[in-house]
Amino acid sequence: MEPSIYGEVRNESGSLRRNEKKPALIKVHWDDIVETCDWTEAEDVKLPRFITIGWLITENERCLKVGHTMNDDGRIYGITAFPKGCIAHIDYITY
Repeated sequence: MEPSIYGEVRNESGSLRRNEKKPALIKVHWDDIVETCDWTEAEDVKLPRFITIGWLITENERCLKVGHTMNDDGRIYGITAFPKGCIAHIDYITY
């Protein structure tokens, strides 16, 4: 099942629940892709880890989409699409 913007939300105990009024707020820990174009040795090339916080838009087997800005009507913008292979883990934030 592909969760939508008003999909599953984790409560304080960590269990999932449906929330039809608020979109899921998540914190995505992800590794970026790195390329070198110099004489850096392979063992010195490290993946930087980043964190993005936003509202879950959609998720499927290939991609997770998160938006960082919501207007007064509840529409979400500023969309980032993460390849699933770059995601280290996801934390669900209650609000």
